[in-house]
Amino acid sequence: MSAIAFTGGRGNEGLSALLSAFGMLAGTSVLAECTFTYSRLLRLMDPQNVRKRPVPSIPRFNFDADRCSHCFKCLDICKHNAIMRYGDLIHYAEHRCTACGSCIRWCPLSVLQFEYDDDVLLSYAESRYGPLLYTDSIVDALHQPAMTSVILEQARQMMNVRKIHQLHIRLPRGQGEAAAIAASSADAVVIVTAPYPYALADLKSLVLFSRKCGHLPLVLINKVHPSNIILTDVLNTYCQGEGIPVAGKIPYDPLFPEAEQLGLSVIEYDSATNCTSAVKEAWINISQRIANIT
Repeated sequence: MSAIAFTGGRGNEGLSALLSAFGMLAGTSVLAECTFTYSRLLRLMDPQNVRKRPVPSIPRFNFDADRCSHCFKCLDICKHNAIMRYGDLIHYAEHRCTACGSCIRWCPLSVLQFEYDDDVLLSYAESRYGPLLYTDSIVDALHQPAMTSVILEQARQMMNVRKIHQLHIRLPRGQGEAAAIAASSADAVVIVTAPYPYALADLKSLVLFSRKCGHLPLVLINKVHPSNIILTDVLNTYCQGEGIPVAGKIPYDPLFPEAEQLGLSVIEYDSATNCTSAVKEAWINISQRIANIT
């Protein structure tokens, strides 16, 4: 089994369209959509038979500061550095908390407790490319790492049950803890970029992030056109200088938005054009890289 994490910069790289095409080329795969937005990708995936269930493991921490005696037992008990001391005050860092409950059990005045929010829902759906897991609930930044872990855990369980051998992970936006959890759990990271003025800065940042997560990423340059060939060369030169493999260069083609308007991947829409040939070649390169790693 293998897992590929896909990410991009500030947007407009065409990642959704490429992921739908890769899903078609992969045959059956599981997609873990971790961006916490009901994205264009989901419309392309055309989810059917959507089932939703609450995720009670996403806690909301309640701390009654007025009754706290400041004995700091919770500070000694917490092994995850989620509870910290600032002078005579207790500060709770939700993004570090694993909801183990040790602090609650040891608090002599019962001023600590968890409240569980059943409004956070995990969605399971079927698509043309295989199972899809995501949430369209509002998940605040502090709870996104926990929700990312839930999505990934359920996706891997789905792989085992269905005997599916490939997991595609769309990383959460940004480079925070949620994205790091998802990237670190993958076998490889693929960065999709496009030759725009801000692209090099975004690419450098994502390469650094990928390396921190233990990966030498693959780069895919999308929307290549004669009008942006200089910027394309800049991106390519950077990758060569850093020893980063370029999986492919996909030419700009209006077939992509045309296919998307019909809810199709570009492979389904027209499988015999230059852009679809480039997409297929890129997928072969990505697949070979994954095979060498795993």
